[in-house]
Amino acid sequence: NARILTLFGNDLVGLPIPTARLSELRALHLAQNQLVTLPEALYACEALEWLDLSDNPLRTIPDGVERWRSLRYLGLRRTELPAPVVDELRARLPDRCMVER
Repeated sequence: NARILTLFGNDLVGLPIPTARLSELRALHLAQNQLVTLPEALYACEALEWLDLSDNPLRTIPDGVERWRSLRYLGLRRTELPAPVVDELRARLPDRCMVER
């Protein structure tokens, strides 16, 4: 199973990988794609420490991010997420997680 996965700049609208293969993923770079919401498969990545979703037309973050108890970095630069959504997201993530907007 992969621990680091880089899929930036591919115009992805979802994750083209089976959930079972993501269980040990620690870092995921999904910047510069076409994601408008988080792919459901991401919630299986409970060991995730680093996630970059920058430069995506993200509009919503569904419930479930609480599963990422190990997350230390979440990149949300140049997304379409409103500030109140990002603030609520910060409150649901571990205190040590840096959310960059």
